[in-house]
Amino acid sequence: MELAWALVEASGVTIPARARCLSRFLAHSSIATVTSGVAAGQASQWLHLSCGPLIPFLFGAWIGFTGACISFYRTERDQALAYIKLYPRLMKQMLAAEFDLKAIGLRPGVKLEQWVHTGLGPVSWSVFAAQGIAGSVAEIHQSAREDIMEEYQKVDVDDADEEELRFVD
Repeated sequence: MELAWALVEASGVTIPARARCLSRFLAHSSIATVTSGVAAGQASQWLHLSCGPLIPFLFGAWIGFTGACISFYRTERDQALAYIKLYPRLMKQMLAAEFDLKAIGLRPGVKLEQWVHTGLGPVSWSVFAAQGIAGSVAEIHQSAREDIMEEYQKVDVDDADEEELRFVD
């Protein structure tokens, strides 16, 4: 999915974070729904159930969609909570830029980690903010990765001690 986004962005088109989230959700839930439905329909045929494949397909698709929704929510929530812990200023800036802080219940002096655990609304707003800063976080990680690579390139093999060379074996 990320490759598809990279190709779209290479064309010069900017895709909003919420549109990316929606497309990830649609892909995630569609695959889970169809896979579960087909598996349940096929199992009904193997078991020679008298109801035919349609009812088991519908039941399997419902189970698959429900599971996909729960899985997607947990993944997005966990990412938002991780971003709050690792990048609180960036998250707060995104919340302030995108939303009215008073309207979403974030009062001055309240820490994001405390605020996000006050209900489902703050979690939802945090998920939206996390989607918005995902590109910035990727840039931070890329920069850190490049710094690490520069450090490895500076190490001369003749001067390196046994500890530094252990990863080569």
